[in-house]
Amino acid sequence: MILTASAIALAALLVANVVRARRRRTAKKSAILPARRHSAAADTAPEAPPAEDVRRAFGIGLGDVVLLRTGEEAWLSGVLVFEEGAQTLALFVGPDSGGSRYVLAERVTADDEPSLTWLNEAPDLVVSDGVHVLEHEGERLQRERRRPLAVKRTGSLAPDVGGSAVVFEYHGELGGSVFRLVGERRSLTLAGRKLHPGTYEILPGSEGSEPDA
Repeated sequence: MILTASAIALAALLVANVVRARRRRTAKKSAILPARRHSAAADTAPEAPPAEDVRRAFGIGLGDVVLLRTGEEAWLSGVLVFEEGAQTLALFVGPDSGGSRYVLAERVTADDEPSLTWLNEAPDLVVSDGVHVLEHEGERLQRERRRPLAVKRTGSLAPDVGGSAVVFEYHGELGGSVFRLVGERRSLTLAGRKLHPGTYEILPGSEGSEPDA
């Protein structure tokens, strides 16, 4: 069979159209797949704990201001909630000049005063599995707990440490404390002191509202 020039040109045009159509379909699939992967990742992200549950468990919540008698203060704008079946610890974060300020809260019952520890970043402290005793600011601190906990994050400024972390807690007889967390995405070492009743005041606020100047 002898094909005419017009027949050959028509066949070439049909082949080119088929190739272009396949390329368009491939491009559409490539654009859709990343969006699906992003959606799946978002679906597996830890769900933020309800603000009222945090306040009920720890006696303080987002938007509150912790005011010390020394004049220091922390506006609680974000929080990491650590869970071991139930909410166990809450690490609140507030803005500070040149960094962040932290307040660690332990779970309390409805009638108890909040159990708070005032903390600042201490990157030079070496804390690991093998360290059971620390010396910090002249005080000997003993490790009381090491435990893996699930982590949920909400509010602003709270660091993204991932969905789980190993937490180390050190305490001294004079009230000194060190808190170390080793998360999936970030680690953090904090040092400070236990707050005793009468040494601080909690000014109630609302989530997302900054304190009055």
